[in-house]
Amino acid sequence: MPWADRVSNEEASRRAGGRRRFNALRRDRAIVRRSQVASLLRAYGWARGSQAKVARLLGTSAATISRDAKHLREQMRPL
Repeated sequence: MPWADRVSNEEASRRAGGRRRFNALRRDRAIVRRSQVASLLRAYGWARGSQAKVARLLGTSAATISRDAKHLREQMRPL
């Protein structure tokens, strides 16, 4: 089915529900992963190579850990 084809309201609603569930799962996994990243970075420090080590331990990419570390640093900044 090409994306340009029209779908019924019921089909559109089911797709939207699926996206909501999928995005909620991704959000929950990110929260858990960031908690793990914070714990591991406290243990290994923020020295060069520590993010790559955390990425290997968690089985994810270094880019993901880098984004998580950036998020954690932003959360630690005083307002």
